[in-house]
Amino acid sequence: MDFKASKSMAVQIITIGVIVLFAFLGYNNVMGLIHANGNLTPILIHSCSLVFLAGTILLCFLLAPQKYSVDANYLIIHRPLSDKRILLDSIIEIRKVDKSELKGMIRTFGVAGLFGNYGKFYTNDLGNITMYGTQNKNYILIRIQSKKILITPDDSCIIEQLKSKKPTDL
Repeated sequence: MDFKASKSMAVQIITIGVIVLFAFLGYNNVMGLIHANGNLTPILIHSCSLVFLAGTILLCFLLAPQKYSVDANYLIIHRPLSDKRILLDSIIEIRKVDKSELKGMIRTFGVAGLFGNYGKFYTNDLGNITMYGTQNKNYILIRIQSKKILITPDDSCIIEQLKSKKPTDL
């Protein structure tokens, strides 16, 4: 069963803003290349800047969650680059997370806003977590062994779907 992962208004605004900013910076770099007149230093600087800007947008898009699905054996977090599969039998705990548990969340190695909120984060209450989110509601914590994963599907009935596929207590 598939579960949507709609982008929140904040994610949409940040994504559009970053793309517009990067387009402006990219345009300036293209103009710098045009006016470089064969000088190797500006050509190298502007070319590297263009690759960095385009690569950042592309990589963030490819790693951003698009939707979630549950099949007979896995919770699947769909991303354009590669799906993240979580074996249902490895899930120790699944529950809704109150926003108060996420107060003071710190991004340790992740993206907060560009196509979603995903990567490594830290909170005082939950500790280190890996987030695959697209909005600021419907937080669901999935604990597997020593890892904690946070997802944000549109429909929180994914919890019941996961519990029905896994017969052990969650």
